[in-house]
Amino acid sequence: MATNFMNRFEFNVENAPDWFYIQNLKKKHSESFRDYAIRWRSEAARARPPMEESQMKDYFIRAQEPQCYDRMLLAKESKKA
Repeated sequence: MATNFMNRFEFNVENAPDWFYIQNLKKKHSESFRDYAIRWRSEAARARPPMEESQMKDYFIRAQEPQCYDRMLLAKESKKA
């Protein structure tokens, strides 16, 4: 029974994104930043191996365009202080 289950649903494991894919997931020109953040978060939740919340924040910041990345990094640093 377990073998049948794995044969039927193993595609879900194979299609799980890795951390490199998540870090390089960019905003599409046709989507708002909010929609992009929601799409990014849903992809990050599927990543294997699973990410912790703090790791998701760091990878989301790294995934941004350079201009946005600088602003987000400054905002993150000011919250720590």
